[in-house]
Amino acid sequence: MKRVLLWVVSFGAMVGCGRDVSSGPQPLKSAAPIASEASPRVHVDASLVESGRIRLATVEARALGATTEFPGDAVLGEQGQAEAGSLVAGRIASLDVTEGEVVKKGQALARIDAPEAGRAIADLLRARGRALLASKKLERQLALEKQNATSPTAVDEARAEDVAARADRAAGKALLATIGIAEPAEGEEASKHLAGRMIVRAPIDGVVVQRNAVLGAAVTPESSLFTIVALDKLFIRARVPETTALPPVATLAAVRSRLAHEARGAPCEARVVGPSGVIDAASRTTPLRLELTSTCAWLRPGAYVDVSLMEQGSGPENASPKLVVPAEAVVDVRGVPTVFVATAEPGVFAERHVRASVVTPRDVAIESGIAPGERVVVDGAVLLKGEAMRSVLGGE
Repeated sequence: MKRVLLWVVSFGAMVGCGRDVSSGPQPLKSAAPIASEASPRVHVDASLVESGRIRLATVEARALGATTEFPGDAVLGEQGQAEAGSLVAGRIASLDVTEGEVVKKGQALARIDAPEAGRAIADLLRARGRALLASKKLERQLALEKQNATSPTAVDEARAEDVAARADRAAGKALLATIGIAEPAEGEEASKHLAGRMIVRAPIDGVVVQRNAVLGAAVTPESSLFTIVALDKLFIRARVPETTALPPVATLAAVRSRLAHEARGAPCEARVVGPSGVIDAASRTTPLRLELTSTCAWLRPGAYVDVSLMEQGSGPENASPKLVVPAEAVVDVRGVPTVFVATAEPGVFAERHVRASVVTPRDVAIESGIAPGERVVVDGAVLLKGEAMRSVLGGE
């Protein structure tokens, strides 16, 4: 489905064009030359870029193309979901996070009172003692051997006991590390560790989307207490009809939400990785995997999306490379097509008036006002427009 930018309507009226751009790329009539003056600056909080509310795209020189659109959905990647639970039986002593909370890898999620954990600590402490005793026994036997005061059998037995004791100690340490219990330090009072309280930790960075735990509830190693998803580990699965030729690997695509235009964010950039190799028998489509190449703040696992794949155009207006920006980067500011260009200073953007030559549902070809390699705002251009207008009006 083709889409048309709202600003094109007013811009077309300004340059005397009353045509319909829904049929594909359209050349625009020449606008008046842009005045050479220092570009106004718009200042915002730099955290808006870090959080994804303001997203940037690079100005590139390439041929414009038409788009082919397919339905798709957002899918969690192989490293995008994890379960957290206890590896030993016990009861929940405390819950440290809530559903919807953002957590870091290794962060404490819950604490479990586990008698089995106490026994594991006791076994390690006994293994430490046996290892110390075996080590000293071997030292004595080696000293006696130098004096020819012991037998080879006694020395061999001391070596074997030392090896076995070291192995038992290493196994005890590994068990504690596996179940998430800190090893008591050498010489530390052991009694405070024997209660056997263990910590359930987050295996990945992400958001807690499900909690299957209540205080005092019994847990087992089979129990899943928390489900965590990493919202930045998503990929797009488009569904291409079996009668349609599959696009080549690395084909660029724009991913759009199916929400109403005024409610959705700007399109996300993606790149074709390849098909799954099978045809879905129910829908008669081939699943096509695309990886996101830019931050997509609005995308959530399971969301239905529209995937627009770029096809190289064959018309004369598309044959030669042009400076191209995403359509959402161009907004109408005081009746003039405008883009906001990132400066070297974080949170500061230059307001640039531009002259557009061709508009497609996905891209705008720019004749003047920007240069290749500059970074323009895509998500958040409307926000910066509001800041620019507010500064003109004296902060009102």
